[in-house]
Amino acid sequence: MRKITLLLTALAAPLLSSCIIQVGNNLNTTPKFGTPRTNYTYENLGDGIDSPSKAWDKAEVQRQISGKTFLRNFPKRQNEILYFGTDNTVYQWLSGSQIVAKSTWSVETITPMGHANTSLYICTTLQNTATPVPGAAITRRCIEPALLFIAATEHAKSDVFALTGRITSPGSLTIEKTSIDSIKNQLAQ
Repeated sequence: MRKITLLLTALAAPLLSSCIIQVGNNLNTTPKFGTPRTNYTYENLGDGIDSPSKAWDKAEVQRQISGKTFLRNFPKRQNEILYFGTDNTVYQWLSGSQIVAKSTWSVETITPMGHANTSLYICTTLQNTATPVPGAAITRRCIEPALLFIAATEHAKSDVFALTGRITSPGSLTIEKTSIDSIKNQLAQ
């Protein structure tokens, strides 16, 4: 399995010195015609950085993210808005995209490649198109819950941007650092 490790430095968050993202493809099998290839991504809080959420059990992780909107900024690259519905549906809106991707989310115990210990992750499977495209790659993405509760990530109760049921974005999402309130004000104009 091919593995790429990227190190991101979050300039806007002193609490987050690094986030490690591992990307791998399931190249061990030959996909059948029309079957999407799955890319696996694990996002972890950097080693040595502690967070109270690391002690949460599965039920607490579910309680903490269900019915909430999260805004994540990846400096000079993009903003990402995730809404985790109470029905285990997740909606994703990215900078530069006119599409709201829809998937399901679950909390799973996983041992990522290159790690000795298992951890809880919030996992989604997204194909960034409004309707599934046969044969297009999909991403199985697992995020360590701590990454949603650091200073670099803003969150709010409810589906702030009314993403539920949408297939197109409610507007344009900048790549510059922004806030939930700023985006709400921009959309109201």
